[in-house]
Amino acid sequence: MNRLLVSWRTVGWQGARACWGLVWWVSLVSGAAWADDRAVDPSADSVMGELRVKAAYLYKFGAFVQWPDGAFASADAPVVIGVLDADVLADELSMLIGGRSVQGRSLAVRRLRNGDSLAGIHMLFMGHPADGRTAVWLAAARGRPVLTVTDQAQPAVSGTMINFVHDGGRVRFDVFPKAAEQASLGISARLLVVARRVEPGAP
Repeated sequence: MNRLLVSWRTVGWQGARACWGLVWWVSLVSGAAWADDRAVDPSADSVMGELRVKAAYLYKFGAFVQWPDGAFASADAPVVIGVLDADVLADELSMLIGGRSVQGRSLAVRRLRNGDSLAGIHMLFMGHPADGRTAVWLAAARGRPVLTVTDQAQPAVSGTMINFVHDGGRVRFDVFPKAAEQASLGISARLLVVARRVEPGAP
């Protein structure tokens, strides 16, 4: 069976529960975040709510990715999430991951600027202002075991592994497993099940 074809049967009940657990957890976090912003005007509240949903997804993605041996400097090295051109989201993510872990590893957030190295980065998120440089950063990540996450309305750029999209007023994501495979990363079928779209080829 093609491993990109995912069904509830292939995932199993435990996998299905984990999949819907991801959706429920992100909904819970975003709902709680909205409840904390009563004094903020609606437009700002909407933006902050979206950022918190994306931050929650970035945190949870780490539980569904298999990095190759050698991707971490040591057995207790953290999962480092690099954030480019999205400082507010980086702040939200930093607060969210405090005291939490994925796959037995703590997490850390690193804000990136042009010219910074990707050494030690395990996940890379590129915000909207980076659109003009997304291809450059994706090229820099090529060949590295780095999960690349973009936030683009236009078709995904070559090297994108996960791309955030808006669908019916909700934040969803598309997955490109082939691009992940080319970087020696494995994406769990449990994550593919809850994606909006799974593209069989690399962008």
